[in-house]
Amino acid sequence: AGCPMCNIRVHELKLAYPRLQAAGISVVGIFGSSAQSMRERVGTQQPPFPLLADPDDVVHDLYGTQRSLFGLLNPKAFRSYMNGIQLGVKHGNPDGEVLRMPADFLIGADLRVERALYGSHGAEHLSIEEIEQWGMMSLWSA
Repeated sequence: AGCPMCNIRVHELKLAYPRLQAAGISVVGIFGSSAQSMRERVGTQQPPFPLLADPDDVVHDLYGTQRSLFGLLNPKAFRSYMNGIQLGVKHGNPDGEVLRMPADFLIGADLRVERALYGSHGAEHLSIEEIEQWGMMSLWSA
């Protein structure tokens, strides 16, 4: 909940939320942090979508999210890290599994995972545009 890269992703999703909602997409963020830590850290952004606490990494383990020191230190993540710092996230203040890499899942109405991206570095995510397009395609096919 205190990771600068995770916080910048929540910020991006928060900004895109009206478009995502119009495309029929519900957003849920799951963090390997306690509810208290989430309220004090990422929760201060007051996103319009739920953030769920998973302090024991149960959901992360079920979905097979990865851990990687190299992914954490990957230069591709540096810009996102700095954007998170500019957002006000204190350096060195993450909790939970520090080496956890991000993962994005697009889950259909039938609760099947239709698209999964397991990040190879700390800032790799599906683009907002790809998520939005997926939602629009789901609306059209319904």
